[in-house]
Amino acid sequence: SHPAGCNPILILDVFEHAFMIDYGLKRADYIEAFFKNIDWKAAALGSVAMALLAAAGNMHNDVLDLAADRVNRPDRPLPSGAIHPRTALIAAVFLYLAAFACGRALGPHEGFLTASMGALLWLYNTHLKGMPVFGNLAVALLCALSIYLPELPHRPDHTLMPVLFAFLTTVAREVAKDAEDVAGDLAQGALTLP
Repeated sequence: SHPAGCNPILILDVFEHAFMIDYGLKRADYIEAFFKNIDWKAAALGSVAMALLAAAGNMHNDVLDLAADRVNRPDRPLPSGAIHPRTALIAAVFLYLAAFACGRALGPHEGFLTASMGALLWLYNTHLKGMPVFGNLAVALLCALSIYLPELPHRPDHTLMPVLFAFLTTVAREVAKDAEDVAGDLAQGALTLP
């Protein structure tokens, strides 16, 4: 069977309805053809780009959250003094650039999406994080867009349900995290939910 308009995210349907018309009872031939259609370079670059972006955003966020983390998580590397904030910020910038390079290696659309996600992540860390609702929605959008990446530049026909699921569950998680961090957020002057 052929991937329709996107690179599969390694979801293989092996029920008979998936291969009987093209392969008869030859399930092994169907599985072999499936794995031959996967663009392993794209899968690796896309995965690495999103992992680097997440690492960059987390590191940048930790630098900016230092005051709150001294209250909420004093044993972490930055609040405990194990890593200097300037070192972490420089590493975050390099991770953002590496994420963009991986996205761009996939193609211009993917590079643009990765750069846009990096910009939104930077904006979240510097401005949106302390804003109720907007910060939560930005994080949820970032998680959802990472799932949409394999389907670019097409509409999210195959990834729509996972994108929506990621968006909605991330909003719920962000609200729960805000509830856990109220004391530290107040110490830093952030207005977050609830």
